[in-house]
Amino acid sequence: MPKFRMPDGTFIEAASYSEARRQQQAARPGPGPVPVAVAAPPPVTARVELTPQDNFNHRSTIRFGVGEQIDINVVTVPPGQLAALGAVQWRVTGPAALANPAAIANTLICGDRPGAVMLELRTMGAVPRVLCSKRLEVVAPSDATMQQRPGTNTFHINGTASAGFKGNIFLQPVDVSFRWLQFREGGAPYEGTGSLALQEADLADIAGGQVRHPVLGTWLNVLGGNAATGSKVEGVDTVRSTALNPPFAAGTFTWAIPWFYRVQGHHGAHRFTTATHHEVVTNAGQMTISKKGVVVAHAAADPTSNF
Repeated sequence: MPKFRMPDGTFIEAASYSEARRQQQAARPGPGPVPVAVAAPPPVTARVELTPQDNFNHRSTIRFGVGEQIDINVVTVPPGQLAALGAVQWRVTGPAALANPAAIANTLICGDRPGAVMLELRTMGAVPRVLCSKRLEVVAPSDATMQQRPGTNTFHINGTASAGFKGNIFLQPVDVSFRWLQFREGGAPYEGTGSLALQEADLADIAGGQVRHPVLGTWLNVLGGNAATGSKVEGVDTVRSTALNPPFAAGTFTWAIPWFYRVQGHHGAHRFTTATHHEVVTNAGQMTISKKGVVVAHAAADPTSNF
């Protein structure tokens, strides 16, 4: 049987050249498996999650009261991939600190002063890389309002120029919580005119010829946030005038009383507003008294009313 030379230089014994070509092609290995591309895993991204411990309705999610405590964590996409980020740690700048500097699931504690806070999750190493961040604002009480305490009456003694009320105090702004604060009033001299220029006072109350509003020595706790009213001071302020007997004469009486806050665990007291206790009496014996938004007036002939 003849041998035929193939194009690659080999010889194949066959009945014909075409048969030799067929045998050569049949002997060649077939194509190998087609490689399948393996998809790269999706990149892991992260974001900071803030959950205020006093998470009342309609509160701000980027502003927080001094002293507030905020639970913080990291949410990854895809979920549960924190380990894929490698060794990470928090970095905090501004008036706030972490309860546990080494933990990722943590609590951010706002300081007793206002200011901007930057919270960053960073890789650890010689050249840290910021993976995600959150900017928030720590705010202090800016003012306060009063409301007559529900269920109470106004004060008046029939036949005298007198008025008063019991009031609740609410801290502002209303979109943050001041639950970790304490409140108290400070001392203040009075200013009087006309029939209220001089009021009866014990000698111990007179300093430099002026009757002073006493310092409220006890710090009062503050309740949680409320977007309608603000955080309520846990206590009642009794606001009343002296009862003046006839004959009546016009006069005014004013206490400009400083109000202070402090954050629990801190020793510094910070003045944040002034509450003006103001009394006006007319020649007819009508007494009007006001303080931080509450106004009460009684004519001398009004029936006696106790708180």
